[in-house]
Amino acid sequence: MFNSKNELKTKLEYELKLIELIVSSTRILEIEKETIYYDGKKFNHQMTLESDYCQYVKDEIIESMMPMIFISSYKLLDGIFEWILEENLNAEKNLTENNKTIQVNKIPFQFSRKINLIKDNYDKLKYPFAKNINFLKDYLFALYKKLCDYRNEIVHGDNFKVGNKVLTINDIKNNNINITLKELEAFMRLLIEITRLFTGVESLDNLKLNQIKNCLDIIENIHQLNKFNINNFKFVNVIYEIHNKENDSFIANIGNVKKHFEAEESLGIKVLFNLKIIGLINNKTCISWYFPIDYVPKENELYLSSDSYRSYQR
Repeated sequence: MFNSKNELKTKLEYELKLIELIVSSTRILEIEKETIYYDGKKFNHQMTLESDYCQYVKDEIIESMMPMIFISSYKLLDGIFEWILEENLNAEKNLTENNKTIQVNKIPFQFSRKINLIKDNYDKLKYPFAKNINFLKDYLFALYKKLCDYRNEIVHGDNFKVGNKVLTINDIKNNNINITLKELEAFMRLLIEITRLFTGVESLDNLKLNQIKNCLDIIENIHQLNKFNINNFKFVNVIYEIHNKENDSFIANIGNVKKHFEAEESLGIKVLFNLKIIGLINNKTCISWYFPIDYVPKENELYLSSDSYRSYQR
């Protein structure tokens, strides 16, 4: 089950490309990115985020597109749940609806029926979430239910407006919702990350997991479920240069790097870092290792040679 990743990719291709283009042109939720150079004695910091003199113009354009962005984002969410239903129907066509067992041969067109089918069979259905992101089914379904009528109002009605970077929608029952530009982009980013995971474009690591949780925290007022309190985190590239060998080994004191971030983490800032270690002889690169976020060694001190961590050598 859930092996038809190409079908999901095809189903969501247009909306995914659209909102990826929009997100790439904005920086409202840009993670603070930093490169730190370390030579065993001192740290030199270099910020990688540059100013963008066109950002104001971009924000104005994005603000005017908020209704369309909302609809495209919801389409991604709908596509994910259609895929979940399709995969389950391939294994079992008998589902419960309104306390009756029925045979479902194809996915219903109406959003309300899809939502009811999922709600009535919530614990019976299989989901494509790995154990460490199983919480996502509750959050995504809460968003799917909550935003359905508001999506319909934009498509079929005209009871919505945009002003001061806020999209305000009144549904047919006269309930209203206010979605800020920051919340809308968090919604977009959330669905981009999840769609990329489900289609096999990307794999899950700590950075992705924290990005997902951060987006969910930002849109807490929409899904109204528990927060993860991942409001403050940054991603750091650490480049550790070792200029001399000792007893035929490059010695890397990783403990010093970890200790360097303790002050920030004590202030509630989650620091995620990857690590590139460069061994130099006479100021020329002899060998290097690259450890992604989830694979930075736990040891505080490493004795590195050409036989060490071969799969991470570059």
